[in-house]
Amino acid sequence: MQNMEQKRMERGPIFIGGTGRSGTTWMRFMLSSHPNICLSRRANLWTDHDGRYGDLARVANLERCLDTLLRSKHIQFLNPDADRIRREFRHGPATYARLFALLHEHYAEQQGKPRWGDQTEMIEALADRILAAYPPAKFIHMLRDPRDCAAAMMERRGRGKGGIGAVAAAWVHSARLAQREHATLSGQLHDCSVRDISPAAGADAAPGLRLPERGLRARHVGDGRYPQISPVDRAGTKPALRGRCIGGFRNVYRAARQPSSNAMPLRRCSLSVMHRNC
Repeated sequence: MQNMEQKRMERGPIFIGGTGRSGTTWMRFMLSSHPNICLSRRANLWTDHDGRYGDLARVANLERCLDTLLRSKHIQFLNPDADRIRREFRHGPATYARLFALLHEHYAEQQGKPRWGDQTEMIEALADRILAAYPPAKFIHMLRDPRDCAAAMMERRGRGKGGIGAVAAAWVHSARLAQREHATLSGQLHDCSVRDISPAAGADAAPGLRLPERGLRARHVGDGRYPQISPVDRAGTKPALRGRCIGGFRNVYRAARQPSSNAMPLRRCSLSVMHRNC
């Protein structure tokens, strides 16, 4: 009985969380390269759909839920079989957790892998609910220097909505969640940073985490929906995960501070809730 329980725990789902640009995608790349692990990208099932359609034991609610899910581009990547989902869902508890698990399990089965998981930004905020539904689940909470997170966001999308302030607020919220979860989710929550998975980390890497000796690059395998990683095996191939991801904010901010002839004079800003406007 103990061996059966241990195997069940080892095959529990894996959830990768953290703020945007914190290394969640590369963690998914590395775990997906394992022959037994299939991770989806931002299915957003728990964050966007849990409990939104009423009691799924009622056919009308289930159909409304499935209709919305099957129109989502994130769910379409999982190549769901709606008829199979309906058929199997009838033979068990009519819960959102079970419906979400069926979607993931079917996709993992298509990929020939027994264990499933998902990468969803800030999924750690729902850890209590998810673990109540899937007791064997594991969470990997990615943390990165908030200055590097903001710099990466600026490089990708400019300042974006909310700018650096929004990035900082999300990082603080995520870090506080990590502190809270460590007190209650011992053994099921694992913190990891970009420093831990960067080839430049060397001896500073987290104990027990196996790093490749060479850089990593993304490659598409299988049906091509989700990239996996492989060691760089051709001379001159530029690895996608490099040491510049650690402390690279200095270069980005230095460039952003270059004077412009069109620059507006700066004014003091208040960070209080009552005086948010500059």
